Parts: sequence; C-alpha cells; structure tokens
Amino acid sequence: MRPLVQNCHLWQSALSPRTHHMSSQNFIVSARKYRPETWDAVVGQKSITATLQNAIAKGQIAQSYLFCGPRGVGKTTCARIFARSINGFDPSAQTDYAFNIFELDAATHNGVDDIREITDQVRIPPQIGQYKVYVIDEVHMLSTAAFNAFLKTLEEPPAHAVFILATTEKHKIIPTILSRCQIFDFHRIEVADIADHLASIAEKENITYEKEGLHIIAQKAEGALRDALSMFDQITAFSGGNVSYKAVIENLNILDYDYYFRVTDAVLQSDTRESLLILDEILRNGFDAHHFLSGLAMHLRDLMVAKDESTLSLLESTESVKERYKTQSAEAGIHFLVNGMGILNQADVNFRASKNQRFLTELSLIQLCTAAQKEAEKKNDFDILMPFTGARVPMPRRGSSTPGEMRQSPSIVRLPKREPELMAKPTGRLLNSEVKVVNLGHRTGLFDLPDLEPISKAEESGPEMNESFTPEDFERVWREYAGMLKELNKLDLHFALTHEMPVLNESQITLRLDNKALVHAVDEIKNDLMRHVRDGLRNTHVSFNYFYQADENVSVQIFGDKEVYEHMVTVNPALKSLRDALKLEFDR
Repeated sequence: MRPLVQNCHLWQSALSPRTHHMSSQNFIVSARKYRPETWDAVVGQKSITATLQNAIAKGQIAQSYLFCGPRGVGKTTCARIFARSINGFDPSAQTDYAFNIFELDAATHNGVDDIREITDQVRIPPQIGQYKVYVIDEVHMLSTAAFNAFLKTLEEPPAHAVFILATTEKHKIIPTILSRCQIFDFHRIEVADIADHLASIAEKENITYEKEGLHIIAQKAEGALRDALSMFDQITAFSGGNVSYKAVIENLNILDYDYYFRVTDAVLQSDTRESLLILDEILRNGFDAHHFLSGLAMHLRDLMVAKDESTLSLLESTESVKERYKTQSAEAGIHFLVNGMGILNQADVNFRASKNQRFLTELSLIQLCTAAQKEAEKKNDFDILMPFTGARVPMPRRGSSTPGEMRQSPSIVRLPKREPELMAKPTGRLLNSEVKVVNLGHRTGLFDLPDLEPISKAEESGPEMNESFTPEDFERVWREYAGMLKELNKLDLHFALTHEMPVLNESQITLRLDNKALVHAVDEIKNDLMRHVRDGLRNTHVSFNYFYQADENVSVQIFGDKEVYEHMVTVNPALKSLRDALKLEFDR
C-alpha cells in the first residue's frame, strides 16, 4: 500500500489551491501553475471535454476509460478534473479527498504486486463522495502478467470504482484491456490555441510579447502544451520578461523564416551567387543543412497554399506573415513551386546517404535557380498555346532582326468533333492555314485527298507570298520547328513531326501519324506550325493535311533470345566469336 499512499499525498498537494504570485524564492513553473482545474480551462480538446461533461450530467459513468494521445495534450489533467467532477468536489475548496482519488505511475509500478494492491483496495467504499477513482498513468508500461491480473477487476469492478487509464502508446495495450474501456483519443493542440493560451498567461504575468514569437513557440512545441509552457518559461528567463520574436529564435536556435524568404527571392531571380551566400550564412550560424532543406520545402509548400484565399487558412502563422507569403507567392509560378518541392524532396531522401552533404544542398539550390530561369524563359519567350480560349498571346517573330519585335497570335478556333472511323470533312480555313484530318481506317499504302480550295485574299492574315522553294528548303524549315518543340520539352510532338517526314506534293504537305493521340496533339500546334512554314518558305499557298492510319492486318511476332541473337549475328558476325570465346549459352 505504500506506493499508492505516497502517490495520493503527492497528488493531493498538486490539487490543492495554488497562488498565482510568482517570486524568486517560490517559483512555480507555468505547466503546474496554470494546470487547468475546470473543463473550460482545458485547451484544444473541446469534443472530449463536452462528451465527458454530458456523461456526468446524465449520470452515465462508465467503469473504465482509456485516455490516449501524445504527451502534453491534457490526458492526466482531464482525468483529474473528471475524478473531481463525478464526486462533486470543488477545486477551490480545502477538501481532503486523498482517499477518493488514487494515482499510480505504471512506468515505475508495473508489476503484478502493484496491481494486486489495487484489486485488494478497490473493494473498500469511499469515505466521502460517491466514487473511488484510480488514475493509472503510462498504463502501456504494465507487464503482461500485470495486465492479466487486472482484467477481472477492470471488467467487473464494484459500483463505486472508476478506472481511468492514460497512455501515449495505445498500440502496446492488449486488446482484452481495450475492449473493456471507453476510448478517448486526444489530438495534438492547434498552434493557434497554444499561442492564445501563452498570450493569456503572459498578460496575467505582466510579460510583454510579440505574436510572432508566441507562434514560433507553439510551432516548436508540435502540439504539446506542456512543452510550449516549458519553452515559454525558458525564454522569459532569457529575455527578462520580453518574449520577442528575436529572443525566441535566438534562445531556441530556430532557423528564421526570413532566411527562407530571402533564399526564395534569390532563386526566383535565378541569382545562384546570392542563394549560395545565404546558405553559407545559415551554415556558419550553426544550423543543419538537412533542417534547411526540409524547411525550404515547407516554405515552397506554404507559398503554393498562399496562392488561393480558400487555402490560406492552412498557414499556421500570424496575419503579417501570411501577407508576406501572399506577396511572394504571386511572384512564383505554380510549375516552379511543384518542381521545386520535387527537387527538395529528392535531396531530403538522398541527404543521409550523401558523402558531401553541403554539396548536395548547394546543388539543390542551383537546380532551383535553373528551374526558375527556365520557367521565366518559357513565360517570356514562347507562346503558351491555350486551345479554344480565343486569347491573344504575344510571341516572338521568327526571323526578326530585332530581338524585341513581337506580333500577335490570332485566336484559336474550336474544331468540330470527328467520328473516328469516318472520312472527316474539311475543317475550314484556320488562321491562314487549311487543314484536313483523314482517318484511312484499315487502308494501307498511298492515299488520295480531294483538292484543297484556294484561300481568298480576304481570308489571309498577312501579305500574300508565292516564292518558289525546294524540298531541301522545306525539310530545313520543318526540322527547325521540330527542334523548337524539343527545346520546349514537347517530345511527343517532336517525334510526331520527325519520325517520318511528310510528303510534299507541290505546295501541299501531307503528314501520316501513328495514333489518334498525336492527331489531337497536332491540332493544337497546326496554326503556329503553318505560320512558321509559310514564313520560312515565304509562300502563303502552302497547305497542310495530316491523318492517322490504322492497320489491324499487321502481324506481331515475338522473338526469343536465340532468334534475336541469330539476327544480330547476321548484322555483326563478330558476336559469334565473342560468344564462343566466353562460352555463353542461352537460358533454358
């Protein structure tokens, strides 16, 4: 009985009324001084406290409860408040209830003998009040034998006994115990709730503070209010009662988010030199490169979140910091942010295996600068095709002697849908280009198309040109445009235009495509393609046809290793000598 009695007296002193006077001779840490004594004072667990209050009001008191969740979120506090509430004890009254409420630390008392003391004592009714409450903290530390000894009592306790089990690791508790308890899962406390609670304490203690500083403490606590209060006390002692943002980041050795804004500004300007100098400053201040990489990845994530008002609430920061995120996010493209997070995530995966971790970090910054530069070039120098929007987008004039000379791209017209197995009708004249799409079904070989109608002068978007050109001139201009597509990383279109050169019949170009997907892809670029070809050849009478051709009669033969080898030997007989010299055989 000695451990339980000792715990009871300790707990009685913890529950006795506390003064809020703080002096140098009798200092009480904030985690104890401001431990909640009523349901309303519990921070961040509204659903659980409301459920327990309703159960008490209706008299639906269960025999056993399990409070589980991470550290510092109020499990033991709620257990003590619940124990007082069901007995009607006033927390401010000088009531001796040490023999009604018992607390056992299962981390140090985890044997069968400790559980046997509880089972022997539970039969004795309370002296005052209606219930005897047993609070077993860190219950997952009980041995298997102790759990088994506890099962019968937990399932059929006396009417006056209530068990409250608290744990941070629910998965370690055997299922037979779980099935006998009402389970309440405590969640991590929100950053905003912790910051508000710290602000209320600072006002009671006449401590000056900055909201950004309290938010940093709340974020560093990772949902544990007790950890936040411990850091709050530490920073109060460090700063002499002024919890400023600077004092917090200096005392807790936190990488200031201002560094991330500076690095991102440098990256968006493709300033590799500045970004590497900022990284060097961070490392010289003693911060870890891995921590910097993960923090920068989260910064890019926050920038992406800040792009939309509906997701801005996901940022756990003050209003002034949110405004900074909104301002910088407007300068960063969504594609850059996605690519940047991918680069940093890959660096995070490779960090521990890297033999030169600083080089890996610097390489990641260089890759970010390169990605920002490519996006800026694509945005400024090329026409981004937006099908069917009718928008006019500036694009450079090919062949212009003045680099800054621009022209307007006419609007793009929606094409009618075509049935896949029918001969498509001419789609009309689009942007000074005449295009026909033909599906030849299962036909093979050459094909015939109806003659194109001439384009009238009024329908042309520029002056008429009719210079003669050779097939070599056409191939040069055609491959020039395909090369531009390759630079834009549009590899499917580059393949479609180059894997088989189109047929040129006088001024009519005919291109065969392998599948329907390429037809839709060429649909988007056909107008720009024809402008390029006509400008390059200086001939506005060039017309363009393209089609896809399916042939189900083509047989597909699968070759084994031996057949492949025999074919390779016919191409290069030296392979046979190599095989004989190495004595290689085929797998069976």
